[in-house]
Amino acid sequence: KVIFPLENNLSDIITEDYDLDDYYFVDGLAKYYKDGVYGIIDSNGNIKVDARFGDVEIYSKDVIIIGETFGSYILDSSFSSYFNDTYIQILANKLDLEHFIAENDSFKYGIIDKENKAVIDFKYDNISYFNSGDESNFIYLAQLGDKIDIYTKDFKKLDISNISMVYWLKDNIFSYLDSSNRVHIYDITSNKDEVYAEEYNFVYFYTYDLAMVSNSSGKYG
Repeated sequence: KVIFPLENNLSDIITEDYDLDDYYFVDGLAKYYKDGVYGIIDSNGNIKVDARFGDVEIYSKDVIIIGETFGSYILDSSFSSYFNDTYIQILANKLDLEHFIAENDSFKYGIIDKENKAVIDFKYDNISYFNSGDESNFIYLAQLGDKIDIYTKDFKKLDISNISMVYWLKDNIFSYLDSSNRVHIYDITSNKDEVYAEEYNFVYFYTYDLAMVSNSSGKYG
């Protein structure tokens, strides 16, 4: 039995038989915890799926990622799996719930769609979402050894080969540091790549519009 307050603030929910693990609902669903495993409950207190999973991450009513010791898979709104295969892990981004980062049993990362088709091949040591500074946009950072490839959210690989790290993303522009410690500003729309503040010895971005620099005399500004 669960008593829900009017605003569905889970920190105020009183539970008798199980604990709610999330602090908010997504599309009227939340995960709950009982006897060491997770299930799915709706905002009316109805159990939609009995507690039996190692972990549950709800991104929408149509994208529920299940984590088990044998692997991860995705449930749809009827709580059925999209495909039969499982992966070591699956990661989702609320800005694109049609595609997912996945790690296969060879410990390689790629990106799949809901039909389990690879839109980026499983060849990377790691793939992550990057949207620092812009919550409405993102790019993919794909790492293979010491090399970092950047893909746009529509899976276009950018022609950049010497990336050490990425600082920020704003709209369709991002900043990155190359292997020679030079900071670049890259415009995804125009594919324009410019070295930023090349006259300085050191540049470090705090935000997309504020950077710390040092000159040849060792002075900072």
